[in-house]
Amino acid sequence: MDLKALKYFIEVANQKSINKAAEVLYVSQPNLSKIMRNLEDELGVPIFVRDNHGVKLTEYGESLFFYAKDIVNQMTTIEAIAKYRPHELVSKLSVSIAYLFLRDDLILKYYDSQINNHCIVNLNETSIELAIKAVGNLESEIAIIVANTNQYELIKRMVDFSFLTIDEIGCSPLMIHVSDKNALSKRKKVTGKDLLSLTKLQLPTSYFDHINTIQLFGGVSAHEFNKTISVDNYHTFINLLKHKDTFIWGHKWNMQELSKGSIASIPVEDKKIKMHLLILSRKKEILSEQAKSFIHLFKEVYAEL
Repeated sequence: MDLKALKYFIEVANQKSINKAAEVLYVSQPNLSKIMRNLEDELGVPIFVRDNHGVKLTEYGESLFFYAKDIVNQMTTIEAIAKYRPHELVSKLSVSIAYLFLRDDLILKYYDSQINNHCIVNLNETSIELAIKAVGNLESEIAIIVANTNQYELIKRMVDFSFLTIDEIGCSPLMIHVSDKNALSKRKKVTGKDLLSLTKLQLPTSYFDHINTIQLFGGVSAHEFNKTISVDNYHTFINLLKHKDTFIWGHKWNMQELSKGSIASIPVEDKKIKMHLLILSRKKEILSEQAKSFIHLFKEVYAEL
């Protein structure tokens, strides 16, 4: 199979149009159409549904699209190995992270493990939905996600129909994080009603967060809070938690890191909702040595919790 044909196929799939893809690739439309027809003939199955509006992928085409992107990325790496001397090669690791403040000791240990390597590391703090998409779209090699019970059930159903796999690292009771100056920080446990006078902080809502609007947490629903603020970065979370009467729903894996910022973590009286620490990766794909090292250290650091 011609690698160029796969690259052309990826562009047609992205553009959803052979005409638009031909313009981007600087090839003629008839020639590109012929290459796509030849690819379908070689595979023995249709990969596009064609109509007056353009093209869309068939079910087989969607599978091919997923693996074609991976093949092209791997070939790019192989070409780099042939082109450069080994000590000039730069390895890359991209990790999407949702609802977890990574511990400093994990970052420092990973730094020490890679100190003799040329490595670019991208740690992307995002939502559950975008973290899953990033792994599926080959933008991140792995995703580390903390999801509540209801979100986890949905993630498992999605993974059954996708090319992803889940590794559950652990389970935590539902907790809240508040300033250690807040009176609630002295409590051994809190209920949802104890929180109604506080401002609830959250990441900008995504598909998985809408599930929370109909779910009771600690016996209260999201609609019972008078004030909710959406924050799109973790640094702002910390500042608001430290200095204002605010809280966020949380879990035990954030306790140590947040305690450095004078933020307390208190369990919530809720037997139905648990929090799950998950690592997502792509099925049937060999992880890079950088990803394997990161996951090993991650499990080592968080296992004690």
